[in-house]
Order: sequence, then structure tokens, then C-alpha cells
Amino acid sequence: MVSINEKNIDIINLHKYIKKYELKYKDEYKEYSIQNIRIISDRDNIDFFKKVIIDDNYKLVKCLSFSFYKVDNETKYRLYTNNNILLKLYKNTFDIEKIIDIK
Repeated sequence: MVSINEKNIDIINLHKYIKKYELKYKDEYKEYSIQNIRIISDRDNIDFFKKVIIDDNYKLVKCLSFSFYKVDNETKYRLYTNNNILLKLYKNTFDIEKIIDIK
């Protein structure tokens, strides 16, 4: 489960957050949205997920791959991470998401 902690943070604060959460650069990603399906690709893989929203959180559930041409949204970001924090760096802003364990 993922909780969106902060969105659209100004890029000027990037190094402060990387240091605060001890984040490491992982890779560059592209994420496509088609309704409630998220397609996430890096240089080597492409994965398909159904996005399930629960309260203010969401979880991604793997689903079958399919061919696609037209998408609702396309986003490119650089991912920084540690064990439970995701920082998605866009062109001028970034988001912080926390992975939480719901029992």
C-alpha cells in the first residue's frame, strides 16, 4: 500500500529530502495511465498494474499485459528510493510517497 505524503514539491528542496530520507537513485521511469490501469516501464521492463484506491492511499495490483496505443496520461520521472520512501522527480517538481504495510 502506498500513501501519498506530499505532492508537487518545488525542485529547490530536492537535496534536502534526498538527505533527510537517505534516498538512492534507482532509474528513470515512464508511467502511462489508461483509466485505472498503470503501466510502468524502465529501460528493461514494462509492468501492468490496476490502481486500487483505499481512502487516501492506493495499492498497485499486477494485471495482465496488453497492447496499447492511446493513453490518458503519460509521465516521465526519476525514482529515488530507500526501503519505504519513494521520491518521484519530474521536470520541475517532485512527489514523496511512503510505502505502508496494512494488515
